[in-house]
Amino acid sequence: MKHKVPIIVQPICLIPNNRVDGIRTYCNALVELFRDNEEVTVRPYLNPPLIESKMLNNLFKWKPFYQMVKQSDADIFHINGYTSFTILEAFIACWALKKRIVYTPHWHPYKMLRRPVKGMLFFHLLIKPFLSKTKAVVTLNSEDSSYFAYLKDKVWRIPHWNHLVVEEEYLRIPKKKDMILFIGRFNAENKGFEYLYHLPEGLYDIHCVGMGEVEKRSDM
Repeated sequence: MKHKVPIIVQPICLIPNNRVDGIRTYCNALVELFRDNEEVTVRPYLNPPLIESKMLNNLFKWKPFYQMVKQSDADIFHINGYTSFTILEAFIACWALKKRIVYTPHWHPYKMLRRPVKGMLFFHLLIKPFLSKTKAVVTLNSEDSSYFAYLKDKVWRIPHWNHLVVEEEYLRIPKKKDMILFIGRFNAENKGFEYLYHLPEGLYDIHCVGMGEVEKRSDM
């Protein structure tokens, strides 16, 4: 039976200054996905004031943020992020106010973080204790699904596009075997752009989409 009143979902994540951000892109896509859906309404981000901190990156100002969560009529709070203090604040506020939580960690192997040991300690000591209180954990690939497998039936993986029904016209597009497409931040250490320079120059047709300064080769 269809809901007469739509389910309201409120995404919570830090809105970064950098426009090239995977979590922001994910949340924007979530809003678009349900834009014309009569059963689900996804709200824009919460936008509480921030406290800037060199040691802790950024924090939400606690009182305004807590009041926003408290006064919201959202049925589900969708928390997005991995090792950010704003994610911890979101878990604390939603848990204290007995709000229903869906969590998308956007998990990376710890060695890919800028501070691997601190990131691992932060997640295990501060975020992980809240995960048993979530209604669902949404994962993006088999690697993070495996990492959260101990949560059993709480884990829901987004299916890979290759397993979905694809329009026939796209199946007829010829594939170029010598083409490489790189999408991501060029000068971020954890994105692996530097691996492209190990390929023999001129062997592949390399297309790069993203932001950052790079040394461009003749085949890029």
